[in-house]
Amino acid sequence: MPYKDPEKARAAKREWARLNRARRTRRTLSNPGAVSSLLRIRTAQDVLHVLEQTLVEVQALQGLTPSETMAKARTVATVALTVLKCLEVGSLENRLAALEAIANGGEVTC
Repeated sequence: MPYKDPEKARAAKREWARLNRARRTRRTLSNPGAVSSLLRIRTAQDVLHVLEQTLVEVQALQGLTPSETMAKARTVATVALTVLKCLEVGSLENRLAALEAIANGGEVTC
């Protein structure tokens, strides 16, 4: 929102920055190590491990309404299913590449 008065413009920008910082702070994870464990998912067992950690964290949260808890649980389930599907597709890609290599008379390098 443009202001002709430079002081009002500065005040509006300052307020916007304050609100933006507050939003960013609320979005940060309570456990920064959780992000690094999410980045190392390679097998279905890794997905289960991350799910266990997440469920423990969700259960430890206090002051959530049942609908907020269910929303978090749905989000975790959706992400877990997506990761499992990606792992499955990656496995199928490797198997298909091995079959193509055999069919073309090449060597399997999996």
